[in-house]
Amino acid sequence: MEVEQARAAILEMKLFAGPQEPVGRVEQIHIAGRDGSDIRAQLYMPDSPEPVPTMVYMHGGGWVIGNHTSVDELVRTLVNRSGCAALSVDYRLAPEHKFPAALNDVQSAILWVIENAATWGLDRNRLAVGGDSSGANLAAAASLFCRDNGGPPLVFQLLVYPVLDRDYLTSSYQFFGDGALSALSTADVVWFHNHYVNRPDDLEHPYVSPLRAESLAGLPRTLLICAEIDPLLDDSIEYARRLEHAGVPVEMQVYPGMFHGFWRMGGVLAEARQALNLAGERMRRYMRVVDDAASTSGS
Repeated sequence: MEVEQARAAILEMKLFAGPQEPVGRVEQIHIAGRDGSDIRAQLYMPDSPEPVPTMVYMHGGGWVIGNHTSVDELVRTLVNRSGCAALSVDYRLAPEHKFPAALNDVQSAILWVIENAATWGLDRNRLAVGGDSSGANLAAAASLFCRDNGGPPLVFQLLVYPVLDRDYLTSSYQFFGDGALSALSTADVVWFHNHYVNRPDDLEHPYVSPLRAESLAGLPRTLLICAEIDPLLDDSIEYARRLEHAGVPVEMQVYPGMFHGFWRMGGVLAEARQALNLAGERMRRYMRVVDDAASTSGS
């Protein structure tokens, strides 16, 4: 497809997303980007008399397609299952805005939460990132960026079938990369990568390919939600192995028979609803407890 055709097609997936659950309130947010961009975001708040933890969430779409409305239903579900707030970010899309524009927007959104927490009833000490597909790539890259640049500290990352590398020769790419069974093919991933980066060397950068990071030590507790029939599966398996080796608590759940994109289909797939419930429960468990490091970092 051409870019505009693909952007229209992904919005049609909302037909499978299920009902739009009510949440406490929803606010349209404009964030001044650190490189001059004007970032739109949507803040979903639960009903709570106390400051609540916040997840900065990034939609998928290969850095090229999608927006916050394409994940509206699932973000509402996460908020209701977890009791946490979520800031869903309309980061700039490629190819109009190539790497690192989207990551810069994510970092600006994270800083917005820190700087505006008191105004909006957010707990700046309980901050997480999450996303699906390329959105999960941005979440993983943001975790690396925060670790490498002195914070802000993150307590959790939710990564749903993330794009983590540019190695198209893994077993899962070989099994599922032709797209006959998976909703994502190797050609799709190459198409998205080519739109996202300025030059092939960018694919070696750990903020584009987090598996290329020299170390994964110091990253936040991680939940990986993956599909069995997905070219990206082996990268998540390797990422989980490296996190565990680095001493980072990690949990990985692979949904048998599921394909890339199933996370957005809670209206028609029981497995998607199960995955959303799991993510919400883990958010509630891990984001609503202030650990020692966070509690001593100030507010």
